[in-house]
Amino acid sequence: MLEADKRAPVLLLRSFEDDPTEVSPKNLITYFQRNDYTLEEALEPELAGYGPFIAIGAPEEQLPRLGAARSYFTSETWQEAIEEWINHARMIVLVAGRTQWVEWEIKTIIENHCLGKLLIVLPPEKGEARRMRWDRLCDHFSETPWFSVLQSVDPEKILALHMWPNDTLTIIRSRKSHQVDYELAVRLCVFGMTGLNAGQEGASRNKAA
Repeated sequence: MLEADKRAPVLLLRSFEDDPTEVSPKNLITYFQRNDYTLEEALEPELAGYGPFIAIGAPEEQLPRLGAARSYFTSETWQEAIEEWINHARMIVLVAGRTQWVEWEIKTIIENHCLGKLLIVLPPEKGEARRMRWDRLCDHFSETPWFSVLQSVDPEKILALHMWPNDTLTIIRSRKSHQVDYELAVRLCVFGMTGLNAGQEGASRNKAA
């Protein structure tokens, strides 16, 4: 995909265990057509307009999932590929996860000074599961200026967040966590990060061409 589209990519990082995470469809019509939309599919329409939406595929996948375009690497080469993508990506979208590899990805983003293009998304969990995921995320930022701010935040109802250089956060909350809620949360965060929406981005690209 990157060979066909030369724009800087939008990189999706997540734990493979979160790939099946589902969100409720936009409306009843969509529900009756299909009711198993994943979180990744909810993110894709809002992000693909800014650059090729890419991710590493799980080694055991028989077929690529809907959403980001997959590339596949060995256990010896995937980290090198991720670090290169982190540095070249226009945006990095990370689904807050519980594995050591998400911790490594966040550490790599920090070490490469790429926090300014990081958008963090929380899956639709509640209660203790949400709190455990949030605490793990906070731990990943324990050596950064955002640690105390993150610790002071109630994670309930958070869909997405973005970090700013002045140690502050943009946090998008919603009473619901349906497909449309994630779409809007990502749209608002990305607008804050870039000053553009996907339609304006496409218009700017066509004008430049």
